[in-house]
Amino acid sequence: MKVSVIDLGFNSAKLVNYYVDHNGSYKAFQQEGAKVRLGQDLAQTGILAQEPMKRTIDILRLFQDIVDFQSIKHVVPVATSAVREATNGTGFLEQVFQETGLRFRVLSGKEEALYSYLGALQSTCIPTALFFDLGGGSLELVYTENFKIKKFISLPLGGLRLSQTFRDSDGAFFKKTIPKWKDMYLRHFQTGGDLTLV
Repeated sequence: MKVSVIDLGFNSAKLVNYYVDHNGSYKAFQQEGAKVRLGQDLAQTGILAQEPMKRTIDILRLFQDIVDFQSIKHVVPVATSAVREATNGTGFLEQVFQETGLRFRVLSGKEEALYSYLGALQSTCIPTALFFDLGGGSLELVYTENFKIKKFISLPLGGLRLSQTFRDSDGAFFKKTIPKWKDMYLRHFQTGGDLTLV
């Protein structure tokens, strides 16, 4: 059986096609990706801008063409921090569905942390670890002991988000911006973020 996974993030869109065996084993046979920068200026405006949305839909049309060409019946499209946080994220996904036929599921920050860890576990196999997944819009951390997840968290501290928010007009960062980073971190906890215990 063939399965496609489409991951729509803050900075990039990715398509991975898999062969999945009846026993649950799987192997990727095709990978595509593009830097769509969907979350461009999101930290300042709170919305997805028209140009990034257009770029993203163009790439998702291409992904759908690949899925059709490969005759893949099972498609799993998921979206993460940019769509999750934007006030127009739901409307954008409706437009995506109308123009591509792809129906995206928006992952919570906690789901994103767990899936990131489980994906990495296939190649790392480290029983006790602190796992980091740094994306364009968020940072996920998962702490495990003997392969059992103890704590996990998703923070709005992605690389692209931070660079757009705190760099100066020349693209440089200065010590004076550190308090602003701390404020962003503290605001996350004041609005309901926490370390989840499992």
